[in-house]
Amino acid sequence: MRVIITFIILFCCFLSISVYADYEVPEKLVVGYNSELPPFSYQDQTRQPVGFTIDLMNEIAANHGIEIIYEPVKERELINKLERGEIDVILGVKYNSTLAEIVDFTESVFTLSDSLFVFENDNSIYSLTDLNKSVVALSVSSSMDTLDHIRDVKVNVAGSQPNALQMFLSGRSDAYIGNPWTTEFLLGEQDQMDNIEERVAAIQSYELSFAVSKGQIGLTSLINLELAKLKADKTFQQIHNKWFQRYKADDSWLKKLAIFLAITVNIALLVIFIVFLLNQRLKKEVAKKTTALTRSFLFQEQVLNSVDTGIISFHKTGKIRLMNEEACNLLQGDFINRNMEDVTLLCEIWRRVQGDPLQKKFVGESKLEANNSTERMIHYEVVPLKNEDSRSVGWIVTLVDITEQKLLQQKLMVQEKLKALGQLTAGIAHELRNPLTSMKLFIELLPTKVHDSRFREELIKHVPTEINRLNHLVEDLLDYTRRKEPVTEWIPLKEFLESLLYSFKINVKSKNIAFKLLVDEGIEWHGDRQRIKQVFINLLMNAIEAVQHTEEKVITIATKIDEEYFYIKVTDTGEGISEEDQKNLFQPFFTTKGSGVGLGLYTSYNIVLDHHGDIEVHSEKGVGSTFTIKFRKEDVR
Repeated sequence: MRVIITFIILFCCFLSISVYADYEVPEKLVVGYNSELPPFSYQDQTRQPVGFTIDLMNEIAANHGIEIIYEPVKERELINKLERGEIDVILGVKYNSTLAEIVDFTESVFTLSDSLFVFENDNSIYSLTDLNKSVVALSVSSSMDTLDHIRDVKVNVAGSQPNALQMFLSGRSDAYIGNPWTTEFLLGEQDQMDNIEERVAAIQSYELSFAVSKGQIGLTSLINLELAKLKADKTFQQIHNKWFQRYKADDSWLKKLAIFLAITVNIALLVIFIVFLLNQRLKKEVAKKTTALTRSFLFQEQVLNSVDTGIISFHKTGKIRLMNEEACNLLQGDFINRNMEDVTLLCEIWRRVQGDPLQKKFVGESKLEANNSTERMIHYEVVPLKNEDSRSVGWIVTLVDITEQKLLQQKLMVQEKLKALGQLTAGIAHELRNPLTSMKLFIELLPTKVHDSRFREELIKHVPTEINRLNHLVEDLLDYTRRKEPVTEWIPLKEFLESLLYSFKINVKSKNIAFKLLVDEGIEWHGDRQRIKQVFINLLMNAIEAVQHTEEKVITIATKIDEEYFYIKVTDTGEGISEEDQKNLFQPFFTTKGSGVGLGLYTSYNIVLDHHGDIEVHSEKGVGSTFTIKFRKEDVR
C-alpha cells in the first residue's frame, strides 16, 4: 500500500513539476472564504476563521512558509472579488462548468449533496413531489434547478444556508433544502436536532474545490500538489475526521463494546428465530412447488402427447433428448438418448444442421417407408433451441405427416387442369364462332347476290380477313401447345432491356410516356433470349395501354436480388387492375381489352415457368400495377 501511495505522489510531482518549476511561491496570500458555511469555513466566537477548508489551507501555507490573510466574504461576492484581484484564493467553491470559464478550480476536496429537511411531526412531505403548493427555504447555492419540475412550489431564497435554515425554523417555510453537514452543525448549536428529520437525501451532488484567478496555473498546480501530499501522508484524512466524525471521542470504549455485544446478541437471536420461521415456511413452499411442478410436468407431457405433430428435441452433439408419442409413431420407435445418425429421416436433418453454421430455421420434406412397405411423406421444420443467454444448446424438430395432403393436392391439380381445359375449349369455341358466323352469312347470300358488285366487294374484303383471323388463332394455339425447351445463354441484362425499350420509345414517342431502367451494369441472366423477349414485349404493351389515359405516364423496369431469388419488376402508373380481374390474369382467353384473344399473359406465364420462375402481380385501382418476374438466384451472375 505504501508503494502505491509513494508512486501516486511521485506521479503527481512529475505532472506538476514542469508546470510550476519556474513559479515563485508568494510570501503572502489573501484567501477569501464563506464565513457562513460551517463546518467547512466559518468564524468562531473570537471571530477567527476555522473549518475544514481553513485547516487544509493552513497546512499548505505551513509547508511553504506562506503568510495567509483570511478575508470573510459573502458567498455571492467571492467570484467578483477574485476577478478584481482583491483576493488570491477562494476556499470551498462549488464547481460548475460556467464558472470554470472564468476561474481555475483545483482538485476536489469534498463532495457535497443537498437534502430535504422537514419538521419531525410533518406527515405530509416524504418526497420532492409532495412539495406541491408548499414553501421551501434554501440558499442561492442549493438545488434550485430540482424544484423547477415541481408544480406550484414556492421558493424563499436566502443569501446563505444559516439564513435559509433560520427562515425554516421560524415557520416561514414548510421545508428546507441544504447540505446535511452544515445543517447538522447549525441544528446542534441551536439544540434542534431532535425536531428536524432528513426526508430526502442526495438531491443533487456537487464538488467543493479551491479556486484561483484564470490563468494562475502555477498557483493551481502548487495547491493540487500539496493536496495530493496531504492525502498521501494521511494528514488530509485526519483533518477530515476532525470535522466530520459523527460520534464524539469521549464515549467510553467499554460502553461502545457493551452496546455492540448486546446488539449483536439480540440480532443473532432474532436471526435464529427468523431462520427457523423461514425454514418452516420454506418446507411448506418447497412441498407446494414440488406438487405444482409435478402437475406442470404431467400437463406438459399430456399436451405433447395429445398433439398430432411429432416433436423431437436433440442436443447440438446430435443426441436425442425428447420425443413425444406422435414422433415415436411416425419414426416407428423410441430413439431417446440415441444419435440422430441412427434414424434414417433424422440423419438427413442432422446433415443439414451441420451444414448450417448460422443456425437458422429451415424446413423440408422427405419420404419415409412404413412397416407395411407404404411410403409416407413427412414435412419437417427445424428451429434452434436457445437458453436464457440466447446461446444455442440444441434443436427442435416438428414432424407432420402430409401424405393425405399431397394426395389431395394431386386431385386438386387434376381438377384445375380439367377446369383450365374447359375454359380453353370454351374460349376456342367462342373465338371460332365469330369468323365462322360471318363467313356462313356471306355463303348463304352468295346465290342471290352473286351479280351484285357491292356484295362481291364486301365478300372479297371480309372473308379473307376472317380466314386470316382463324389461321392466326390456330397458329397461336399450336405455339402454346408446343412446349419447347428453352435455348439458354448468358444474356447481358441491361443491354438486352435497353435494346427492347428503344423500339418501344420510338413507337410511343408522341404519347409522352417516360421509361425508366434501374438495372446495374454487369448483371447477366441465363435463359432463352427470344422467348423471354416475348414476355417483356407482352408486359410492356400492357403497361403502355394502362398509362394511356392517366396524367402521369411512367413505366419502370427495376431489378432486385436477395438470398434466394432474382427479381425483375415492371411497374406502371396506369389505371390499375381490380382484385377480381387479377385472379384470372394468367388464364387463357381472359382479356379486358377491346381487341386480342387473351393469350399474351398466359403465354408469358408458361415461358417463365419453363425457366423455373414465377410471376406475381400487385395492383391498386388508380395507382398502378407491378408485375414481378422471379428467377432462381443461380440463374444470375
